[in-house]
Amino acid sequence: MGVWMMAKRGRPQKYDDAFVAELAKKFERYIEETELPIIAEFAYQNGVTKQLLYEREEFSTLIKMAIAKKEATLERKTLTGEYNPTMAVFSLKQLGWRDKHEIDQNIANKDGQPFQVQHSVDLRKLSADELRQLEALLSKVETNES
Repeated sequence: MGVWMMAKRGRPQKYDDAFVAELAKKFERYIEETELPIIAEFAYQNGVTKQLLYEREEFSTLIKMAIAKKEATLERKTLTGEYNPTMAVFSLKQLGWRDKHEIDQNIANKDGQPFQVQHSVDLRKLSADELRQLEALLSKVETNES
């Protein structure tokens, strides 16, 4: 696979700079050529752990690029009906997305001082069509308040 040196007594693998540089080039090509980049898949295909990719500074920008491409592809392909929405939601949640919206409202108390009230609304039971309708209604309200 590459040039690596194994320390005695079962320590983790140590990869030399040339191997890491070549792996970074492969990772960049993988991101460019793969419609939906999966970091664990790339690591497996190249005989390394994904932990190596997350630990080495050489891969930090590439990981961000892979995640950005994955998010964009999942969102676009799901909205066009090409991807299964359930799997897309699952994948996007793994990337930090949420399906819970919080609304902050500033309201003055009896002394005229502002205080905040937070509302949490769970939108998971709404269908994709209902979510689109809600988004349209909210944009009308925001337009009217401006």
